[in-house]
Amino acid sequence: MRTIILASSFLLFTLTSCFDDTEKLLEKCADSRYKSENIYTSFNFSLKLKEKMRNSDYYARAYKYCEEERKKTPSAFKLKYGK
Repeated sequence: MRTIILASSFLLFTLTSCFDDTEKLLEKCADSRYKSENIYTSFNFSLKLKEKMRNSDYYARAYKYCEEERKKTPSAFKLKYGK
């Protein structure tokens, strides 16, 4: 029973960290797209992702575009926005 609990915990941790990495890459992509398209605006990039999405419709669209880009070309996306 203990082994099952440990294995489940490890799996949950792995999935969570994978999601966090993907979210960070998508945020990096959206930040980059927003900066390149909206040089004239003052936008607080230090906000949490949820706040960025709420504060700007354009940022939300940039994030959605990045999601599509990641689905279509995952390897290129990771190379471009990865660490």
